[in-house]
Amino acid sequence: EIEIALENTKDVLKFEDIILDKTIKIPTLYPKLNQEERDNKFKQLINEKWIKERDNIPKEKHKHYIEEIRKEVNEIIGCGMSDYFMLNEAIIRRGIEKYNGVLTKTGRGSGCSEYINKLLGFTNVDRINSKVTMYPERFLTKERILESATPPDIDHNLEAREPFIQAQKDLLGEKSTYDLIAFGTLKFKSAWKMYAKAYKVTPSDADIVSKQITKYEEKLKYAERDEETGELIEEVDIFDFVDIKYKPLIEGCKKYLGIKTTRKGHPCGSIASSLNVEEEIGVILCKSESTKKETLTACIESGLIDYFGWLKNDFLIVSVVSTTKKVYDRIGIKPHSMNELLELIENDKKTWDIYKNGYTLCVNQVEKPGTRKKTMEYAPTNIVELCALIAAVRPSFKTLVKKFISREDFHYGIPELDNLLQTPEMPYSYIFYQEQLMQILGFSGFEIKDTYDIIKSISKKKTYCRDCENTGNDSMHTCPRCGSKNIAPLVEKFKEQFVQGFSNKIKSAENKEQIAHDVWEIVLSFAAYGFNSSHSYCMALDSVNQAYLKAHYPFEFYEVMLQTYTQKGEKDKVKALKEEMKNFNIKLGDIKFGEDNRDFTIDKENSLITQSLVSIKGFSQGTADKIYEISKIRDYENFIDLLSEIKNHKELQSNHVRDLINIGYFEEYGNREYLHYCVQIFNKFYFAKQIAKGTEYDCVIEKYSRSTEKQFRDLDNKKIIDEILSYEDTTVSISEKIITDYKKFGECSLKDESESKSKYVVISIDETHSPKLLLHNIQTSKSGEVKVSKKLFSQKNIKEEDILILLDYEQKNKGYYEDGKWVKVPDKFDIWLQDYIICK
Repeated sequence: EIEIALENTKDVLKFEDIILDKTIKIPTLYPKLNQEERDNKFKQLINEKWIKERDNIPKEKHKHYIEEIRKEVNEIIGCGMSDYFMLNEAIIRRGIEKYNGVLTKTGRGSGCSEYINKLLGFTNVDRINSKVTMYPERFLTKERILESATPPDIDHNLEAREPFIQAQKDLLGEKSTYDLIAFGTLKFKSAWKMYAKAYKVTPSDADIVSKQITKYEEKLKYAERDEETGELIEEVDIFDFVDIKYKPLIEGCKKYLGIKTTRKGHPCGSIASSLNVEEEIGVILCKSESTKKETLTACIESGLIDYFGWLKNDFLIVSVVSTTKKVYDRIGIKPHSMNELLELIENDKKTWDIYKNGYTLCVNQVEKPGTRKKTMEYAPTNIVELCALIAAVRPSFKTLVKKFISREDFHYGIPELDNLLQTPEMPYSYIFYQEQLMQILGFSGFEIKDTYDIIKSISKKKTYCRDCENTGNDSMHTCPRCGSKNIAPLVEKFKEQFVQGFSNKIKSAENKEQIAHDVWEIVLSFAAYGFNSSHSYCMALDSVNQAYLKAHYPFEFYEVMLQTYTQKGEKDKVKALKEEMKNFNIKLGDIKFGEDNRDFTIDKENSLITQSLVSIKGFSQGTADKIYEISKIRDYENFIDLLSEIKNHKELQSNHVRDLINIGYFEEYGNREYLHYCVQIFNKFYFAKQIAKGTEYDCVIEKYSRSTEKQFRDLDNKKIIDEILSYEDTTVSISEKIITDYKKFGECSLKDESESKSKYVVISIDETHSPKLLLHNIQTSKSGEVKVSKKLFSQKNIKEEDILILLDYEQKNKGYYEDGKWVKVPDKFDIWLQDYIICK
């Protein structure tokens, strides 16, 4: 068997050779043209686009724009990337024109710092007209492309991927486009379990650390993140949760992080090739990240595709693209271009008050509680300040963020540096972006096209040979080119050039070399900060676009957002939106039978938005549509008459009617107890042909039927039902109205000042730990949470919707258990009930 197995290994010699080709492989739309001819076609395309665009630009600026365009085109042609831009232009155009795709007007990453990308329709951002400095060299230089053998990388942000994926398939072929594969990996807790088992960590230590990691992961789960990328905005350190004495164990378990456990389709990355991907790379069945369906994906990862020079096109769904378009569509106006938007928001108090007042729900980048608080304090008043704020709330800026938010004066006291960093809109010397470092390096004499690579080299700790200037990573101790051991950090080479160049620019200054050294240290301290200005600027534009729409078209804005998040099932977000829109004097319409509660709909005349039944837990769009249809069929004499019609519509089940009664939907016909009784009587009598004697209703039934020895026959069903129900009280109490308001709106302002101040309605009960009650005071309409000991709760068992009279309560410090001991939290309190009476 061993010999057979060894012989079988020779079978690989019969396979085709595996070719590890690392050259750049950009598919072309013009395979019959040579490179020079394709470059000329690219120039022609850019020229056509510029002729259309120049009408939107003042003539006195045309010369400058043309110079910038030529500079960018020369870099693109210089690295042979004209095919990349022509292909993507065709994909985006086809996706929009043929398949109605929607592309962001802004973008993400450094793509917007290339003006060519605006001409080609990848973005609407004009970096030349921007008050935030952007360098095309941050996106692309011919040297960087040729040295790395990696194609450019534009993130196309979209409402939906399918139109553009299909456009790519149309242009390249069905088997030339597949999503990349992506892998799920071990997280900290799973990695810890594997490590603890492998290294025989004692069970007690393993359990302690596991519990501490659980707290860390729980914090990570709810930590403030970028709304689009998921990037952490607040810093979360594992050693804030895990005892520092376990640090060696935690460091050891990190080697297990990233172990691949599952596979899936990449959420945005796709391969674009002129070859058959199934043959060249291979495909495998995975679940798509965007559609959640099984789909074929290319057997190559995001990082690996760059290494082998294949083209990766990113088509990323960004919710802001969709919601902003929906608001414009609802208003009935064409979306503003970015330059139009910038004109509209300049000195527009209504827009900037959105940030100042904290009305930031559904406003990009600033709606999370922590960021909202910082935004309100800083209160940006222009696009430059908003762009800086978005960069400043990242963890890497944490040492300066408080000073920045409070608008404290900040400068380095080095006039040459301060003058470089300060602008009329941002008169401080904060360093937010890599482009500012590029600007400082450029001032010292480095070519701008080299500056980004210098910043990356500093942060990656590269080395170089002093004898032949060959570069390597920090593990290079002997030069592979010349054999020299004269190896030094590459940063030293740059430092020498920087100090000399910066000193030459400030010849008149005393201690010019010391000043240059100080500035270099500032550059070093910010070099690892990965934010780029075009990324922040685009997020700021998306944000201010939504703020402008919210400020000037609040009805349309809230209607779209309420509908969007209702469809997503995000009930808490819907509740928060309902609360926030009160600040714009927009009321919620009622949810009741006869109203159009199929969708959220604007009623400007009455300053309200009608409610959607779907926004309430348990109700589907189908239920909302059907019940509205029934309400318009005819007028109903009473609830029994309505039930008889509902019975004709099989889509509405008994549980639908029950749930609608419980939220007060049929309140015009009586209280909930009465209506539930109506359903019971309806089911018992409405379709009955005969009824056995011996029921509690015999005295009524005999009036409207023919009596036999054992049965009532020839029933007048309607009169029987009417008389039985005539004895019932239909009055809807204020406590019931309060309860149904909470079920419909999540709040209630109803009150009865004649009631006792000690009287409360129990709205909800949480028994996760010590029972916690949400109470509504009937006299004042104030609500709040109180706690009850488990012992008292079991003795006097409270139910939701009970009415309580509070006899005694006590204020106690909040706290938590640590190592088996109760630790009080100072200045934070809970109200604990000591005694009460249940009235209902």
